Amino acid sequence: ISSNMHDLLQDGVSEKNIKELAKHHHAYRWYDMAVGQRLYRISYMLDAMARSSNFSAEILKKFFEAMMIHHFVLLEEKIFRSQTNHGLYQAIAQMAAAHRFMGRFPVEYFWKVARKRFIMMIKNGFSNRLIHKEHSPGYHYLILNSLIGVRNNSIDKTKEMCDKLSKIERNMVWQLNPNGEIVTIGDTDYRNIVNVTGGADKYLNPHLLYVVTDGQQGTAPAPGIFACHDAGYAFARLYAPEVEPEFRNASYLAQIAGFHSRVHKHADHLSFVWFDGRREILTDPARFGYVGRTERGSKLAREGFYYSDPRRIYVESTRAHNCVEIDGRDYPRAGRHGKPFGSALKYAGEQDGMAVTSCEVTHFGSILHRRGLVMRPGHFLLVLDWLHERAMLGRHDYRQWFKFHPDWQVALGSDGIVDARHDGDEELPPLRLRATELTGEAAPGDIMRGQEQPRMQGWYSDAAHSLIPAASFNMSVSRVRTARFATLFVLGENLRSNPARTRVNATMRKGRLAWEDDRGVHELSFERGDGHNGRLVVSLRTRP
Repeated sequence: ISSNMHDLLQDGVSEKNIKELAKHHHAYRWYDMAVGQRLYRISYMLDAMARSSNFSAEILKKFFEAMMIHHFVLLEEKIFRSQTNHGLYQAIAQMAAAHRFMGRFPVEYFWKVARKRFIMMIKNGFSNRLIHKEHSPGYHYLILNSLIGVRNNSIDKTKEMCDKLSKIERNMVWQLNPNGEIVTIGDTDYRNIVNVTGGADKYLNPHLLYVVTDGQQGTAPAPGIFACHDAGYAFARLYAPEVEPEFRNASYLAQIAGFHSRVHKHADHLSFVWFDGRREILTDPARFGYVGRTERGSKLAREGFYYSDPRRIYVESTRAHNCVEIDGRDYPRAGRHGKPFGSALKYAGEQDGMAVTSCEVTHFGSILHRRGLVMRPGHFLLVLDWLHERAMLGRHDYRQWFKFHPDWQVALGSDGIVDARHDGDEELPPLRLRATELTGEAAPGDIMRGQEQPRMQGWYSDAAHSLIPAASFNMSVSRVRTARFATLFVLGENLRSNPARTRVNATMRKGRLAWEDDRGVHELSFERGDGHNGRLVVSLRTRP
């Protein structure tokens, strides 16, 4: 290393020294991810050039010097980003760079530091059951593919690493809807991974291989429920009795009930995505993009918004998801009431062919919220919400928001029932859906689609930095201490509630909901358990 570089590095790479490096070597940018991304590329280039006779000793020396500078920079704890996936990518890059020259240059120390960090980042970044904890299936997929690269390039091919990677790959399957799309929860862009360019042979899980190759390889995922309590996710993939049990025909439900850090976390506590009839019905708004930065100390920053672009603010907002909005506010992700709660998932399981989930969380320090979801494949989705202000004098406006996929046309009928239609396509027949609130305590709001004023509502991000209109509506109650919602979505032409047979107690721990639809007359009874169990037990009686 030349003397001027040695002088800068010998006392550690401080922020001052990095600025000095940037001043003397202006082509460098010392952003945390950039350091790692450059390091393994510089190492590759040096390796390739050293094997050729076309490069001078002076050029090789410059690349060697650049490589070593980047290694030293990454050693500094102030540069290493241990709280986000950036740290994982820094560690992978340094491992890859050191691995290339192991035994030829003195890089063993860099390897040891990087691998120790790598193991730590896997442990901290994933739940015990190995779902990534940055609240985004898109990032789980991104990191999965990076770890496959680590394994396949023999950078780390230990049994421990391969065993973990096998589970991470298995868990990716649950985060795909039956179309092969990654579920757009959190900072996930719309993306379909079926027949993705680049080949599927890198995947070892037979179910993921089946999805990626559109059934040409591997084996179809089995139906069932996957509850990842430590990560705060619940997934259901079940088949209606009348459909062929093929992957694309599955009814699918995914719910997020986790909050582990501010990283990639939207204000979407207990939100969900619903897919049935071979099409997405209720969806999340997706990522949009990272545009603008909020001012430090501003109201938005205090609520947990990093980015200032109104479109980005919207896709992060509570009302953009299938959530309950309180007093027009977003769930905080910073400050006293915005501390991560870990997982709010109490139960997820299959009961009599139905997927059932139960969650519990406290909003704004004093509002207890219990949510239950019940999905009967090919028939209905029921959303149960109970919110209670513990403060005696507290009164709130509650809006239970729902967001349709852009392909649905939605209107509010004169009978107060929401009427949604999907026109279908060359492969799919048209489909109709109707929705109503069964307790009679909440009123449906207007259908909003592509609204910009007085605030954005009814948008979906179909690609990075793009928004398209998508219908959204809410059920609402005003100025109450306790709110009860039992909103039912039924696939079919007809839906009529039966108030005379519907009974729900004050705490919404027990109840009976009655309605009539194309399939007959139904009564669904439910009861929620106490304490940490929180299990929601349901039973359905149907007659012609």
